Amino acid sequence: MKKSALFVVIAAAVIFCFSQTLLSEDKKPATGEEIFNKFCSVCHPNGGNVFKPKEDLSKASLEAHNIFKPEDIVKVMRNPGPLMTKFDTNTISDKDAMLVAEYILKKYNK
Repeated sequence: MKKSALFVVIAAAVIFCFSQTLLSEDKKPATGEEIFNKFCSVCHPNGGNVFKPKEDLSKASLEAHNIFKPEDIVKVMRNPGPLMTKFDTNTISDKDAMLVAEYILKKYNK
């Protein structure tokens, strides 16, 4: 292989690896708010609920459903009722699910 062709192959490999690193970093938001916005805000805009407006993310609604701590929210994320998307560990890791749950409690549980 000529040096110029080898250079092109190496350069392409470096660019590919670099782009994959950037993409993998983009796939995993850093904060609970970012993860919530990516996965949850479509159905829960501003802590609401587009399918069941009376079952929003407010303190009263969460407590009415025996949701008091982050683990309770993660449990619902993993095994939701009808109309809610199931978020398994392949979609949202346990660590990220806890970040979302903590964000929800801090932001909307007032």
